[in-house]
Amino acid sequence: MVVFVKLPKFRWHYILYYFILCLFHEKFLLSYNGLFGIHMYKEAFNMDTFHNNNILHRVLSEIDDIPAILMLNMHALNLTLNWLCNVDNFSSVHGKLLIFAFDRTTYNTIRVSWPKIKLIFWPLPEMHLQFQIGDSRYQMLQYFRAKLCAYLASIGHDFWIIQADTYWRKNLFEIIDTHKMLGLNGNLLFDQEGDKGLLNKMIAGGYFFVKASPKSECFFNEVSRQLESYYATDNNIMGALCVTQYCGNKCTFIPYTLISNWRWYWSDKTYIPALLQFDSGSNSEQKFDNMQKLGAEFVNITEVKNHYRAKCFIHKTIKPEDVVPEWRLKAEENDIKKIQQSLTFAHHICEWLYEKFPKIGYILRVYIFPYYSYYIL
Repeated sequence: MVVFVKLPKFRWHYILYYFILCLFHEKFLLSYNGLFGIHMYKEAFNMDTFHNNNILHRVLSEIDDIPAILMLNMHALNLTLNWLCNVDNFSSVHGKLLIFAFDRTTYNTIRVSWPKIKLIFWPLPEMHLQFQIGDSRYQMLQYFRAKLCAYLASIGHDFWIIQADTYWRKNLFEIIDTHKMLGLNGNLLFDQEGDKGLLNKMIAGGYFFVKASPKSECFFNEVSRQLESYYATDNNIMGALCVTQYCGNKCTFIPYTLISNWRWYWSDKTYIPALLQFDSGSNSEQKFDNMQKLGAEFVNITEVKNHYRAKCFIHKTIKPEDVVPEWRLKAEENDIKKIQQSLTFAHHICEWLYEKFPKIGYILRVYIFPYYSYYIL
């Protein structure tokens, strides 16, 4: 007699449940690891480290104008040296700079190549190592920046935060009138994520100006508090605080036509921004390679013992705006990375929702954007 055994029915939804569980577990580990460095080395970011640093106070007193702050380790040296040559002939840019070097190689290289630039060696745990967006060291960098911003605001110092992964076609400090852009009540001036839709009121976070006040101090204290507690991006945290006017802060924006980011390369390119960022989620070497391919290369770098030496291409630094022709910039298309693909896809969904239901914009900016970015990468 033949006996037929009835096999259990295969349930495909079990695979879906398992996939979701694995994905949740992976993102949980990323979140835990991302916050680990901040919690492990929290004492290194204490406000007293700024207050008790005599070199910081001396350097700040020596800068006659509003300081422009840059921070880096040796893995971003190529980009930074290239940028320093890019702006070498722009009036007063080097004189405004205050650079935080997280390792000796960075400190020695810049000190030898540009001895007049204000430079501070500021060692932080693990910050001499390479990092990428979303990892523990990247979160520590954001946390350090927020703490520094809060401290400078507390002692009455207006300041700029800038990045070196940028081709300056024009002098930022000559084309932007912070007083005019801030208006009567504004105290925080940010770069934009884009020029339309939700992006028009979202913060990119590479460039911003802070008018020192108790309100500004309160703003950045809250940014650092949230970075301690949540696996989030600081630019979107700042964006949410701007929407709610946290502590009475009023945020305004630098037009996207002046400072762009990676999204511009995939736009219609009806205009060319004065400053072009290469913030594509790549590491510094890839960003520098992209700038070289474009023609925005301003430096020759040679290795000398325990540091590097930078020699600017003088013929290019005379007029940086003409180094890369406009037709070349409009024709250039950077390879879009997986990170940008994920962000673009998710953002298109958000834009569609915003177009259909405009009131949802507040919810997206305040409750969704600060915390969703890392989880879709």
